[in-house]
This record gives sequence, C-alpha cells and structure tokens, in this order.
Amino acid sequence: MNAVVDGVDQKALASCMAMDPAQCLKHVPGLAKCVQARLVCNTATQTLSPRAAAPRLSSATVTPEQAQQLTATRFHVNADQVHVRALSVADYDKAAGTKLGEQWGTGLTLWLATSASDAQAENGDTRYPGLIAVYDPASGQLLHAALGTARAFK
Repeated sequence: MNAVVDGVDQKALASCMAMDPAQCLKHVPGLAKCVQARLVCNTATQTLSPRAAAPRLSSATVTPEQAQQLTATRFHVNADQVHVRALSVADYDKAAGTKLGEQWGTGLTLWLATSASDAQAENGDTRYPGLIAVYDPASGQLLHAALGTARAFK
C-alpha cells in the first residue's frame, strides 16, 4: 500500500529516509509543506493510538525524572539538559499547533520535555537544534515530538 498522509507519499519518504535523510525535505514532494504546517508527515514514526495503548491509570506512574531519561536516551542528549514539566493537552495543542486533544482528550495532563541541546532522531545521523517531546504520564508513551525547535513553551 502506497499511502499519502498529509500530502506526503509515505513510501517515497521511507525510501529517502533510508538513503539520505538530510535531503528528504528537498526531494520528497509535499514534505516541506507538511513540516511547515506541523502535520503528521512520517507515519513510520507514529506511536500507537490511544485506543491501542496501555490502559491509562488514574495517576502518573512515570515520574518527571523518568520522562527526562526517556527523552535523553531517545534523542541522544544529556539528561541534565532536558527540562520536564506538566502541561495540559489543551495548552500544548494551543502552543504547538497540534491536535492531540482530538485523540487523547483535552483534560489529560502531559509531561512536556524540552531541550535546547542538539538532538538526534533514533534512525538518523543528523542533529537538530533543540527538541520538544510529549509523554503520557500514565504509560510513558511518546505522544508527539518535534526536533529542530528550541522554542520555549509558556
């Protein structure tokens, strides 16, 4: 199946990511526009939907320190350069321009991990200035991430 998601041919993107990820914005039709619009551009990196995820507990089982370590490990940054705080889905959606609330509900509190350090995706060599990663505090599941942004959330 050759799916197109938010204007990006997923097969072409997967091929480009395997060959030369640094060139994908230039060579994969629709990718640059998708990234600029902050849409879901690469479904190969998507996490499970909330319905397929582990059951949500009434309280956090993942601590801010664990979210900090998850971020450091996943994006190859020093843990002491990762800052974690609680933020509602509604506030994150408003600040980031995402639509997590449509899947997860706006009342959920997230762990928001940020770092101004250079970050690296799990499957690449390119480093990007800064990162934002959002986790479900109940399961530790990564819900959203953006590399190449050191923008602060207020």
